[in-house]
Amino acid sequence: MCWLYEIDPMNIPYFAGRYLLDANGNLYTTDATNLPGQWLGNLVQLAQQKGARTSGGTGGDGPWSTSGGAAGNSSGGCSYVAIPNSSGGFTSASSGCG
Repeated sequence: MCWLYEIDPMNIPYFAGRYLLDANGNLYTTDATNLPGQWLGNLVQLAQQKGARTSGGTGGDGPWSTSGGAAGNSSGGCSYVAIPNSSGGFTSASSGCG
């Protein structure tokens, strides 16, 4: 996610904590109650925007992944993000993927 938010990898420790990703790609802060807190952005929209910038188009193929296992792409009107969760699986969200 640091790639999507353009965060310097050296600053990642400052962002340690709990977050909630809903099925629409909205990312929120949260606490032990798992209730949404502050809205931090929509990861699907960020992936679409980042894909458009890195591909030089308006939403072309822009796959990305991180060393921590997160991945995403935006191509042909379909965008997705998948982030490893604490259960050993992935939490994902997509838009326009039919």
